[in-house]
Amino acid sequence: MAIYARDKWDTPASDVRLVGEEEMRKITDIAQKATMRLYKRIASMSRRDRITAGVQTYVVDWALPWVRLAGVWDKAVAQGWYDWTPVTSECYYPLAQEGRAGELLPQVVIGGTGAVSLQAG
Repeated sequence: MAIYARDKWDTPASDVRLVGEEEMRKITDIAQKATMRLYKRIASMSRRDRITAGVQTYVVDWALPWVRLAGVWDKAVAQGWYDWTPVTSECYYPLAQEGRAGELLPQVVIGGTGAVSLQAG
């Protein structure tokens, strides 16, 4: 196995470097300590804050590398990149607070009708 690294987020693939064993040990130690701090922080969050953090991680920030490369990151943030749309806000309570996710999400995933049903529900 080999581990390669970029020194900056935009380091070209041609400039990635091999990470040696000693550096990997240091990275692992830092990552383990940071992971424990993160888990403690997540455990202390409200349910809504945990859900919001998950949405940011798995729905919003996955596009971060491409948004940066396109040069529109600052513009995207200024225009509400992290803001919930009105439909998202309206859907939160039936899904998360009322516990209706099992009933309603199949409509979203399979039928594409969930947003309407959630608003009406």
